[in-house]
Amino acid sequence: MKTETREIYKCDHCRKAYQVKRFAEYHELICSKNPDNDRPCYSCTHLIKKEAVIYSGHDNYFTSEPVNVKRYFCYCKKKDIFMFTPKNAIKGNFDHIDEDGGNFENHPMPKECDLRSDYE
Repeated sequence: MKTETREIYKCDHCRKAYQVKRFAEYHELICSKNPDNDRPCYSCTHLIKKEAVIYSGHDNYFTSEPVNVKRYFCYCKKKDIFMFTPKNAIKGNFDHIDEDGGNFENHPMPKECDLRSDYE
């Protein structure tokens, strides 16, 4: 029988275990239990999921026209803006092109908001 001793890395927030340190460090950044990722928008009545059309990054093989797709994004009804989460900021998944070829207006979620309205 063979016995090995290895270092285990655990997330400080959710205690998920990893054998590779860099994966544990990355997970800690995007962990949903990380207090740095908590935003008041998550429990606000003004936050909804709204559909928007964006460029998929691919062109039609036969016609060379851009292929647009419908996706749901976080939308603040009170501020009238699309917003992205802290996880999206860390992953770099917030910069999109709209269907007209311009920049899709997408703002980071604020850490504090004076327009917040809690669910009852």
